[in-house]
Amino acid sequence: MRYIIILFFFSILTHGQNGVNTPLKAFPDAFGGGANSTGGRGKSLAIVNTLNRNTTLTFVAATGGNAEYYTGGLFPAMQNTNVGYIVFNISGNIALGTGGTAAQFGGGGMQDVNNKTIFGQSAPLGGITLNGGGFRLDGRFGDNQHLIIRYIRSRPINDKDGNQMNTSGTIDDDANTWALLISGGNNIMVDHFSGAFAFDKVMGGAISELHVDQNSTFYGVTYQNSMLSDGHTLGYSAVNPDRRDDPEQFMSDHSWIKNLFLGGNRTPNMAFDGYGEVVNNVIYEIPSKNITTYMDVDLNHIGNYYKDATMEPNRIFDYDTGTVSIFTRNNFATSLLSGNETGNNTGIWNFNDGTLGQASSSFFTSTRHSGTRGVAYTEISASDAYQDVVINGNVGAYKYLDNNGNVQIYRDPYDTQMLDVAKNGTSYSFRQVSNFVLPTIPSNTRPSDYDTDNDGMSDAWEIREYGNLNQSYGGDFDGDGYENIEEFFNQVDRTAPIAAPGGTVISNPRASNSGLINN
Repeated sequence: MRYIIILFFFSILTHGQNGVNTPLKAFPDAFGGGANSTGGRGKSLAIVNTLNRNTTLTFVAATGGNAEYYTGGLFPAMQNTNVGYIVFNISGNIALGTGGTAAQFGGGGMQDVNNKTIFGQSAPLGGITLNGGGFRLDGRFGDNQHLIIRYIRSRPINDKDGNQMNTSGTIDDDANTWALLISGGNNIMVDHFSGAFAFDKVMGGAISELHVDQNSTFYGVTYQNSMLSDGHTLGYSAVNPDRRDDPEQFMSDHSWIKNLFLGGNRTPNMAFDGYGEVVNNVIYEIPSKNITTYMDVDLNHIGNYYKDATMEPNRIFDYDTGTVSIFTRNNFATSLLSGNETGNNTGIWNFNDGTLGQASSSFFTSTRHSGTRGVAYTEISASDAYQDVVINGNVGAYKYLDNNGNVQIYRDPYDTQMLDVAKNGTSYSFRQVSNFVLPTIPSNTRPSDYDTDNDGMSDAWEIREYGNLNQSYGGDFDGDGYENIEEFFNQVDRTAPIAAPGGTVISNPRASNSGLINN
């Protein structure tokens, strides 16, 4: 009888109550097209113990009750096929070198990255910032499969030649300097990312070609809870027209959920032939070019909060013979839309650059579109999204686990000021020379007694949870499908930060604000 009961509950966990297979989410708060990414689940651990991106990995074999692991630099950990989980025992800036990943690995960026979870929240106080060049992951040939990237900051600052700006003092429109570019792949989740100081585009997925003869596709991607600022284009899920093999037909289920866009354009572009959603984002004072969309995209545009009294419209282009179909509801726009269900949201969409006036009703539908991948996100009101993202500050790379395995808050000076701009309604002149200064952040290393069995989890937390250090990072102590190391780092989804002495959470200790913004 006990055996039957065990099988029953196992069936519920793995197949759902209706007998339908229900994949385990990337982490509890994952939604949208990429929510079912398995990341590095089932693979080995790499502990990044240096800020040198290229330090060779050292393999440490399993001994006694301890599982195998690697130590070394970030890039070798990302490319090692045995490594699934990447954690940091050091905080600080990881310089990507002149030209970034495009210079080191080729124009498309780093290849051979699959089945990885990068736990940025694993770094000690200060977190991890990638800087000095663009960060590009090349999935045109079939890579970028099942990736989870969380709580990482990327601030390229320099163009492909290592220069910060041109002689006229304006920002060079350099397409190489993405804070994060994903070119093809499947089941990708980017969560609580902070991107800024990118001359052309800050974050997103863009492809000029997919090698479809190798079954390359671009399905199931989520960008959520991220702070994107100071770039020409802040968000991008698009294919330019007239590309070889029409890669737009192999792109679908791209989700932008509860992000903060400020200090740039395009929020985000959505142009491909499949399903896309832009839901519950906060778009602050964009001077021109809000969402631009074309191709055959079926777009849900719901519950976004546009905070700008002089809002530029979203745009529908006629770049090809396809027909954009937009379901737009419950958006708030200062002086234009209240966020109510009954409001007509089509008025914030123009055809082309507005020269032909408001977009025709033929581009809109009263029927909500449906995706085929990931986990459906149930939207909240635009005002509630603003409350969570801006007032509560649930955005960007701002949480980490302290030496006792407790959730704490650290937001670097630049992100702190950007959040204050949105919160206080301050006018902000983006992409100015004075803004492009890398913030000073704490650089720390975990103490020797933090993780004595080198399983990526704090000893203090393991003893609290398990009573000893006998559990490995790849075990599943509670049998819910999430491995122990995932349980440790998924605390950021369900645990409030521990109060620091004096009753407040840690925010920017020992971090300098000098020279950041002069507006």
